[in-house]
Amino acid sequence: MLHFFTNLHEDYHRATDDADKINAAGEARVIAVAERVIRELDRRDAPLTFVRLSAPAPVVVRTGSNVYLGSVPDMSAPDTKGLRLSGIRPGSPADSVGLKAGDVVVEFGGKEVTDLQSYSDALYSHQPGEQVDIVVLRGGERVKLRVRLGRRG
Repeated sequence: MLHFFTNLHEDYHRATDDADKINAAGEARVIAVAERVIRELDRRDAPLTFVRLSAPAPVVVRTGSNVYLGSVPDMSAPDTKGLRLSGIRPGSPADSVGLKAGDVVVEFGGKEVTDLQSYSDALYSHQPGEQVDIVVLRGGERVKLRVRLGRRG
């Protein structure tokens, strides 16, 4: 299975995610890549070979969590050790303590952050109103920030 994606923006998956938010240039690149994949598959003399792999770790679905920081993960940086942020929602707890796009979160509330999953686990282990320390890499330097988590919604 393939998933094509042009990245996140402030209104991603919200009621305000209207047509004017479409990344037309990104969509054109995605369509071009998808077309190349389809054409290459169509040109094959033989069908693809099925390869059985171990099942991936189950995805943990969280329900009822309403803790909020206001960070936007950078989905285009999968090889980054930590979680690179592509943006910060204005007026959010993240904004209030100076988190910035480009920061790489490496520690959250005393827990190491290596990727989106470990970041989510660390965030959702807290409650709205709690204060937590966040360590980011910014310009090659470690920066420690203390933030009071907000409530989503």
